[in-house]
Amino acid sequence: MIEKNVSAASMNDLKKLFQNPKNAYKPYIYIPIDGNNALNTPEKLTKLISGYIKSGFGGIVPFSYKSFTVQPFSEEYYKIYRHIQKEAKSNSLAVGYMDDTYLMRDYISALGDAKKNVVCNVLVKYDYACTEGQVLKRKLRVPETLMSLVAVNDDDLTILDLRQYIKDGDTLEWTVPDGNWNIEEFVCEPDVDSNAINLMDYDISSEYLKRTFHELLDHLGYKEGKETPIDVFIYRNVMYAGKNHRMWHKDFNKIFTEQFGFDPAPYYPLLFRDFGGYAKRYKSMLMSCRAKILTDGYLKAAADICRAHDILCTGYPAEGKSVACSWLFGDGQMLHKYSSAPGLSMPFAYLYGLNGIRVASGAADQFGMDTVTGDLFKYF
Repeated sequence: MIEKNVSAASMNDLKKLFQNPKNAYKPYIYIPIDGNNALNTPEKLTKLISGYIKSGFGGIVPFSYKSFTVQPFSEEYYKIYRHIQKEAKSNSLAVGYMDDTYLMRDYISALGDAKKNVVCNVLVKYDYACTEGQVLKRKLRVPETLMSLVAVNDDDLTILDLRQYIKDGDTLEWTVPDGNWNIEEFVCEPDVDSNAINLMDYDISSEYLKRTFHELLDHLGYKEGKETPIDVFIYRNVMYAGKNHRMWHKDFNKIFTEQFGFDPAPYYPLLFRDFGGYAKRYKSMLMSCRAKILTDGYLKAAADICRAHDILCTGYPAEGKSVACSWLFGDGQMLHKYSSAPGLSMPFAYLYGLNGIRVASGAADQFGMDTVTGDLFKYF
């Protein structure tokens, strides 16, 4: 709303400021270097960058999408990035880098059989029927990454921790008591079909960023002590990955116990069923711990490499429509803990993710940051 007593002169000044803001306040724009509309020649790129300058943009972000015509991390990919970076810098434009699961997919596929040690892990539940009085003897599926082994009484929802009945480290031996019991075995195992690395693991994330982002910096001529050729690092699609988004970590129980002071193993059934009462409280605690592990994994690794090179680190890991913390993904504000600027994504014409402004702005307030980024209209 503009007050009626604003003079024409001040209105003209405001118009000029809006049309010609300082570079720090100008928006970035994505350049699609892959896909059906690929801009994969220096001539096309130079012409487009010239148009971006006239349109008032302050930075550009080379953007890879689903259909690759230029293979990421190939010499052609580096050649295009070098040309964009050179043209941008010569025209006082900032340059960004976007990291998402399309780049991770290419990185993972190049690992061959070794990818099972790098891809994200997921929590898998296996159910076994049993009858009262039965003397059970059953081999565990993956004893080295067993997260929980319980029996659940479907009549009164009693949960029994069965880990004390494990013999020789890999076999459950248990006599089923009276009642309608089912055995539930929860295992953390790699999702070899995932396009995402183990985002909850700091070391795996750091190695991935070293082999992708830092290698790009080297190809752009980065030297220690010199100006970094990339100004902004953006992460996208790094939220919980894997089958049904059940991303998990083999050290989850240990980290949870350190955080909350008790063993979470008997509470795993609460993730898959409604037990009523205080179940939602414990479910929220489990999701809060998961958010902490993700925050201290990829999100911290990305922030650390950016901080070391004086690069602004931003992104939007939480679900776009979220308005507050949720047991589905935990503390959405905490996910921005290590970023330079909390981000939100509103990628469609109808502003999907508008509610995410509250999460991002709340995180900025919580962590004392003066900037919030917004990703707008990428597919519009």
